[in-house]
Amino acid sequence: MYTLSFCTNITFKILFSKNKVLKYQKPQPIKANKKTDQDHFFKLYDFGELSLKYIKKLGKGTFSIVYLVEKNEKKYAIKITNRLSSSRSINKEIFILKTLQDIPNIIKLHWTYKSPFNPTIMAFEYFESSNFQQVCKANDKQRPVIIRKLLQTMSKVHQLRILHLDLKTDNLLIKLREDDSDVRIIDWGTAMIINNQKYSQRRTTISYRAPEVFDSENENVNYNEKNDIWSIGIILLEIIINHYFIFSSKEYSGKKIYLREEQLKLLKNEIELIKSYMINEYTLKNNENFSQSEKSYISIMGENNGYEKLKRIPDIEKDFLFKILEIDPNLRFNSEKALEHEYINSSFIENQN
Repeated sequence: MYTLSFCTNITFKILFSKNKVLKYQKPQPIKANKKTDQDHFFKLYDFGELSLKYIKKLGKGTFSIVYLVEKNEKKYAIKITNRLSSSRSINKEIFILKTLQDIPNIIKLHWTYKSPFNPTIMAFEYFESSNFQQVCKANDKQRPVIIRKLLQTMSKVHQLRILHLDLKTDNLLIKLREDDSDVRIIDWGTAMIINNQKYSQRRTTISYRAPEVFDSENENVNYNEKNDIWSIGIILLEIIINHYFIFSSKEYSGKKIYLREEQLKLLKNEIELIKSYMINEYTLKNNENFSQSEKSYISIMGENNGYEKLKRIPDIEKDFLFKILEIDPNLRFNSEKALEHEYINSSFIENQN
């Protein structure tokens, strides 16, 4: 008999002969407990002989849940896939992660556990990070350090012809420090290996999606590294304005934006609007010609002085944002070009107070 022990009051008992399950003894249901968040584990099957001490839930995605656990007195962040995840996509994610393990700032995958039954466990390093609001307090010296590390990492990833395709603040673990912040890039479930052909659209977070992805015909996309660079631009924008960048996930004029053409138009308008504020071409008072959606976005940005924060950043940072948030992918920087920009040059960072 093998048991999967998780926490002090949960034990899964599975009797089996070779690979055939003879009996599955499910524990009695317990009352809901927000602190332990144990309901998901009642769906687990055979993981052989694992003993994991439950600590807390770290996060939840569409196809997985991440928990902080302890095994042999060492903490891990374990990602447990659900039944909707295909074995092919899981194997691809594990393969990509193992390929990237020697690259700095990639989350470390320590071990995996796979069985003939769902789900699969991936055990990652536990990286204690700052929350979004703390990261948004990054100053003029800290922001370029974070972006430089992202670009250095993604440059190496892109050299292996691998794209992340879902870079966003929620997929970054950042430990903010005064001199040298630590960064980890997580969640490689939508990553892909490219070979110069068009692919069907990935289910990526819409607010970080590059304009050319919306603009692609027949749902086929020529994915390339410029898509990841755009996402890094949105990440930097969010850190500056202390607010998530939203243009279609919220209701603006009484209805959600679903059509791809409308999404693209709104995205272009709002990026140009942001750029115009950075160079003081418009003020919040001069908005009589704005569309309703633009006025709604201005209202959101105005709540936390987002535009004023954009005006106050160094000119070299504004120029960098212009280059990586270029609507035309042919003109947008790739990772190598971005790394050459003065904004993330060490001398610029050292000169910031």
